[in-house]
Amino acid sequence: MDSLVIRSARLPSLCLFLMMYGHLPASGVSPTSTEEDLGSKPRNWVCAHTFWGGIDDDFATLIPHDEEYVVRSANLESYLSFVGNPTLGTFDEGENAWDHWFAHSVQNLPNTITGAVLEIRLRPCRAGQTFNDVLSLGLDSPNQTWLWSSPIANLPAAGGSWPTDGPAVIFTLDLSNLPGGVDLRSKMNADQFLDIRVSDDTRVDYVKVDVISASQNVYDPTLLFTQDPLIIGSFVDFTVDGANPGDDVYFIYSLEGVGDGPCIAPLGGFCLCLQEPARLFDVVNTGSGSSATSTQFIPMIPIPQFVATQALVLFGGSPDAAMTQTIYAPIFF
Repeated sequence: MDSLVIRSARLPSLCLFLMMYGHLPASGVSPTSTEEDLGSKPRNWVCAHTFWGGIDDDFATLIPHDEEYVVRSANLESYLSFVGNPTLGTFDEGENAWDHWFAHSVQNLPNTITGAVLEIRLRPCRAGQTFNDVLSLGLDSPNQTWLWSSPIANLPAAGGSWPTDGPAVIFTLDLSNLPGGVDLRSKMNADQFLDIRVSDDTRVDYVKVDVISASQNVYDPTLLFTQDPLIIGSFVDFTVDGANPGDDVYFIYSLEGVGDGPCIAPLGGFCLCLQEPARLFDVVNTGSGSSATSTQFIPMIPIPQFVATQALVLFGGSPDAAMTQTIYAPIFF
C-alpha cells in the first residue's frame, strides 16, 4: 500500500508524502511537527476493531483474478494434518462444493479483548448431509479439540434445521457467551487469533469479528467508518459518516496491525489504535455535510496482505478530536 494513488488535491501522492515525512508524527497531525515521547499517556480507554475475512458479497465472485483466500494459524494447520488433511474450501465455494471443510483464522487480535462478536454468513450446499454440519471455534491445539462446537441447525438463527440447498443465514454470536456459556475471550487474548472451522457441506461467504479492547484508547461509536473491498487494480472508497460540517477527517493506515499506536499531543494525547508505523494517506473536509470519503487506488503488491485502517476526526479545526474503530482487512488480487 506504500504507493497508493492519492486523488485528493489536499495532499501529494502518498509515496512522495512518505519520502518527505516518514510516518504520522507522534506529537501532531502536521507533518512538520517534531516527534515527542508520550509513552506515559494512560491507555485505559476503549478502542474498537473490525476484523474481516472474505467479502460481504452474498457468495459472489467479485475478485477479478484470484479467490477470497483464507489464512490459517500454525495450530490450525497442525490440526488439519492431525485429522487427515480433509478437502478444504475457501470463501464463496460453489454450491456443489460439498464434502469441503472451511478452516480460517482471524489473526493479529489485540491481547486486551473485553468483548467480541462473530458474524458469519453460511449457506448449505445443494447436496451432502448438511443437517449435521458443525461450526467450531477456538482450537485447543495441544489436545486437537475445539473449545466450542455446535451443529449449525441448533444455532438460534437456523430455526432448528439446516436443510440441503437451504437459504443463506447470517449468524451473530457473542464470543464471551456462546450457547452453552463458553467464553472465548481469554483464549483469544492468549493466542491473539481465533481459529474457525465449518464442516463439511456448508459454504461460507464472509467472517467478521468485532472486538472491544479496553486498554488502548477511546473511539466514538457515533462515527461510522467503512471501506470497500481492497482489490488490487481498483479504486477503493474509505468513508466516515456521522461527523459535523467543517470537520477535517484524517485517514490513516498501518501494515503492522492494530494495537497501541502513536499518541498525538495537540489532540489531547489521543493514541491511535494502529501499530507503528502508522501512516497518514489523506485528509478530507466534510464541507457542509457530515461525511468524508477518500478514494485510493490499490496497486500491485504481494499477497496475502492485510491492512489496518482508522480515521481521526478533528472537530471544526479545534484541538478536540475523536477516532473511529479500526478495520483490519485483506487485500485481494
